[in-house]
Amino acid sequence: MTLRRHTHARERGTTAIEFSFVFALLFGIFWAIVSYAMPFFLYQVMSQAVSESARYALRIDPSLNDSAIETLINNYIKAEPLAVLPTRFQAIINNANADPSTISDSLNDGISYRTLNVTLTYPGCSTTAQASCIVPALNLFGVSIPKLGAFDATATVHLGRR
Repeated sequence: MTLRRHTHARERGTTAIEFSFVFALLFGIFWAIVSYAMPFFLYQVMSQAVSESARYALRIDPSLNDSAIETLINNYIKAEPLAVLPTRFQAIINNANADPSTISDSLNDGISYRTLNVTLTYPGCSTTAQASCIVPALNLFGVSIPKLGAFDATATVHLGRR
């Protein structure tokens, strides 16, 4: 019985090919973890910001008119809760939120309540809106990682009877 001898050059070539496939797979998984962790973090910060702003609205004098309350909430949400975000992320959210606070009257069982809705919106990331991307998209085998849509965080609080 004779054993076949393999040359080391052939094994090195096989190892290089295996490494290239495994590296591409592991890098794709790593990129997916990092690139999806950032939007989850941003969503948590946005949710906390609207909740804090709604709580802050309860401390405001209820005799103020709607526009004054709206201005106070807008100033508060940009100064306090969103301060933990990097400036680039704050700019994305500020560009995206058309109206972060809306005051409306809702009729509930014949009683009119003054309601405050605080909303922050992230516009999403697409190939046409690269400026709003949190992390750059990586295209592997025709799949874009991350593929992010728009999301928003909303908090509603009743300010009292009208």
